[in-house]
Amino acid sequence: MELVPVRCRLPDILKDRSQQWLAEQTGYTKQRISDYTNMRYIMSIKVAANIAYVLRVRIDDLYDWEWQQE
Repeated sequence: MELVPVRCRLPDILKDRSQQWLAEQTGYTKQRISDYTNMRYIMSIKVAANIAYVLRVRIDDLYDWEWQQE
C-alpha cells in the first residue's frame, strides 16, 4: 500500500488570504501555487516545508491523504 495525496488543502488553510499572498510570502509564482492547489503538480518536500512554515502548519496538513494499492 502507498500513501498518496488526494486533495490539496491550501484553499482551506489560506481562508481569508489569497494565493497571491502565499506566492509573495514564499517566492513561488502565483501560477505555481495554483498548480499545487489544483493538483496539477504535487509539492516536493522542500516546497511543502517552505509553504508549511509560512502558513504555520505541518507538512502533512497541506493535503488530504489516502492509502492506495500500488
